[in-house]
Amino acid sequence: MNQQAQPQGQQDIKVVFPNEEAKTGTYANAVSVHINGNEVVLDFGYTIPNTNPMEIAVVQRMNMGHRAAEHFLSVFQNSMLDFRNKIKEMQSKQQGQSPEAPAA
Repeated sequence: MNQQAQPQGQQDIKVVFPNEEAKTGTYANAVSVHINGNEVVLDFGYTIPNTNPMEIAVVQRMNMGHRAAEHFLSVFQNSMLDFRNKIKEMQSKQQGQSPEAPAA
């Protein structure tokens, strides 16, 4: 992160990977969410083609406390909205139009 003035209470965070394998990530095209009183569990997986009934191979399980899950949801939603807005802006530029004003 750059050295800009930050709002009070925020600090720089350095993201590190424990090994080279962790940097490549794991592909998933399916997710299952389980919630109980203590935690939120996300099972990420991928569908195995040509299986009947359909099979999903779980490749990663993430366990989070409720507070971390709420924060994850907020960050994820904002990231998806930013991405969609960038796509709309790029499409508008390609069509020679100005992007639409956001709906109120």
